Amino acid sequence: MGLTERQARARGLRVRTGSAPIASSARGLIHGPGNEGFVKLVQDADRGVLDGGTSVGPAGGEVLRTCTRLLWRGAVQRSVTPLRH
Repeated sequence: MGLTERQARARGLRVRTGSAPIASSARGLIHGPGNEGFVKLVQDADRGVLDGGTSVGPAGGEVLRTCTRLLWRGAVQRSVTPLRH
């Protein structure tokens, strides 16, 4: 959802990315074994806002729903960092 890292860089944004395995998230722990996959977020480093995200894995849709809400609200990193999914 939103921009990929490549798209953000092509627009001239200074990009910061972060990724994590789904298995290490709360959702991954709930679903148990078989939760291979990852979540990657793309942030505009200058403005500190979320510009995009990708999620691959069994709970990917749930994670992207949360990310989409944050993207549309223009969430800044300091308000997103404490969230756990």
